[in-house]
Amino acid sequence: MMQLKQERLTTDRLELRPWCLDDAPALFELARDPHVGPRAGWQPHTSVEESRVVIQQVLAVPDSFAIVERATGALVGAVALKHEDDSYLVGGSDEAELGYWIGVPFQGRGYATEAAAEVLRYAFEDEGIHAV
Repeated sequence: MMQLKQERLTTDRLELRPWCLDDAPALFELARDPHVGPRAGWQPHTSVEESRVVIQQVLAVPDSFAIVERATGALVGAVALKHEDDSYLVGGSDEAELGYWIGVPFQGRGYATEAAAEVLRYAFEDEGIHAV
């Protein structure tokens, strides 16, 4: 497994930071909603323990970020870059796939746009990615 990067990105309203096991209860509250997971390609979470396992096995990887409101510290969603080893859509080491989701209580605030813009900046400027 690749070494986990500890990048932290910030925007005016958001912090994009690595996932930690302490995020499991907040992740469960957002990820159990049936309007979130199926649209993003996964089933709603059924327990805090399941959310903890998802953090360990899926989210705690390089370039995967918890989206957190800077003003409140609330977890609002997730954003990630998937690289050639993690995505069939990526054709080389200079390409990445962008994925994201926002919890229902936080939708409609422009958080996905803000987080995606910062992750794209990071991909192109810091990681040298040429296509997303």
